[in-house]
Amino acid sequence: ELRARSSEGFSEALALRAGRVPGVRFAAFVLREDGELVGARGRRTVQVVGLSAGIVALHGSATRNLGAGAALVNGGVGLPRALAEGVGARSGGRVGLLVGGVRREAPVGAVLDSATIGSVAQAPIVIAQLGVAQELTELPGRVTEVLIEPYPGADGSVAAELRSLTKGRVSVEGAGSELRLLEDAAKPLGQSTGLFAAIGAMVGLLFAANTMLLT
Repeated sequence: ELRARSSEGFSEALALRAGRVPGVRFAAFVLREDGELVGARGRRTVQVVGLSAGIVALHGSATRNLGAGAALVNGGVGLPRALAEGVGARSGGRVGLLVGGVRREAPVGAVLDSATIGSVAQAPIVIAQLGVAQELTELPGRVTEVLIEPYPGADGSVAAELRSLTKGRVSVEGAGSELRLLEDAAKPLGQSTGLFAAIGAMVGLLFAANTMLLT
């Protein structure tokens, strides 16, 4: 995984080059940025989490379900229920998002409860597709992480190639355990709940900070 060394992230062009390194099977891009969510009944400090479509290719049922979830909130954002209720937001409505002092409006594509994403339903996060998150945070063409799955046996060579490519501009760390946890997250669940459980697992793992990243 690649992880950015600052909140400004690194260029999506570099992320694309990382995804083409020999030995890389799949790569998915992530953008995380702090902000403030504004609704009819108040505002909350949040973290915006944007996920690229490439997340669908990563390793098994959890991420296939995650791709379905991304399609559901296409063009909008997904909010955990506690957060949505706290600011007075509802599915089909609109919310404001303040990032860097600039306010933008976004449609609410889904409100997610504990039955679908477990304890993450209490987390102050705003989930969106990568392009939507880039627009909302005014960080076009930027990402903060790249999740990478190498081909079997290629971990060492991929890590070496990534370090050579990035020249210390980002951190290179290991993400294999995170992908296994994503896979496990969806196993006991049906298709409809699994897609949001995967989103919840993904976000929780991104907060954990013990991943293989370029940063």
